[in-house]
Amino acid sequence: MRQDLPSLRDIEVSGKRVLVIGAFDVDDADNPRANSIREVVKWLNGHGALKIKVIGHCETDFDLAGQLRTEFPGVEFDSGVRKDPREKENNEEHAKELAGGFDVYVNEDFATSHRKYTSFVALPLYMKSQGKEVCLGMRFEKELERLSTVWDHSGRRILVIGGVKIDDKQKFAENMKDKFTVILRGG
Repeated sequence: MRQDLPSLRDIEVSGKRVLVIGAFDVDDADNPRANSIREVVKWLNGHGALKIKVIGHCETDFDLAGQLRTEFPGVEFDSGVRKDPREKENNEEHAKELAGGFDVYVNEDFATSHRKYTSFVALPLYMKSQGKEVCLGMRFEKELERLSTVWDHSGRRILVIGGVKIDDKQKFAENMKDKFTVILRGG
């Protein structure tokens, strides 16, 4: 299920410039998404990363990027990636710009990685084509491990799909109908 992507823990980051895609779309600072960014930044700092930049999007009023700038003064945080219209176009030129000067790409945004946006598709593909490291963040890896325990489980399985944007999950539910006995959907 990991599609052969290594974990951040498997990558040598000492002396390297690391680009992290994270989830800034939260309502408060004490949130699993916010804490996953903190965990990755602390890990990278502790393992000698030369430069760290965390990019992502934010559609809430809470300024997580601003708070993280205060907590980690030497790290760059940009929560405005989706403000560039090329992000939703999965644009290769935009990917080249985002990748500029970075040696490692870390995806720590499990919740929105299903989107075919530049920062999730074109960017890691471009970096990999340039011989750069592409890996999963620590929380992303944990989410996949949890899913694998369900995915690999035999017998009756129930899939519960919920969240604010339930319509986005409808296609996923349709694709999964043969793998689960029951699919429950809710908002």
